Amino acid sequence: DLGVTLLTGSSITRLHRQGDTVSAVEIDGEVCAVDQLIWSIAPALFAKLNASKINFPAPLFRKTALYDYSFERPLTTSCYYINNYDTSNLASRITLYSNLTSAYDYHNCTVEVLGGNDFDFAGGQAVVLQELRSSGLVEVDNPCLYQGSRPISNGFPVPDLDYTSATVACSAALEKTVSNVKFVGRAPGRFFMKDVLMHTYAVVDESRAGAV
Repeated sequence: DLGVTLLTGSSITRLHRQGDTVSAVEIDGEVCAVDQLIWSIAPALFAKLNASKINFPAPLFRKTALYDYSFERPLTTSCYYINNYDTSNLASRITLYSNLTSAYDYHNCTVEVLGGNDFDFAGGQAVVLQELRSSGLVEVDNPCLYQGSRPISNGFPVPDLDYTSATVACSAALEKTVSNVKFVGRAPGRFFMKDVLMHTYAVVDESRAGAV
């Protein structure tokens, strides 16, 4: 209604430059003129498309798996997301989809587990289910109707101090080479989710005239 076009399943394949300005982006062969570009994915991808000489550090990705569960009765919390900082548990973050929407017939959640390359993700299914029960999120007598896992070979990058500081420095240097591009998101040294959203809001508010 506000005249915004959303392109899904598309990729930026080329950047068109005029001096220090990005004049257009090429999306799957279609050239789209740009006044202001808000770049929310990894700045290293922009540097690659831009043929920049700024070399971003290569991240070390933590092997990840998503464990999906469906239960007969609701879980014992109204939270949408839960971050688990107990290092004795496999679960790192839990998304409670049934608390986000009432569109499901059953009560679903997905648990993110991060591990090393030698971790047996297939064997973790029963362990994660037991963690959900022992934590009190799922009552012991609440039947589990479905469980499954989805391995992700390149999950989350490990945000160690050296990698983070190098990425922040590269992002700042890259942003100085273009006058109409703002980099937002996790890569410039911010962590998901509150500070990312606040920074993105501030940047877009500052550049709202003609933002693309």
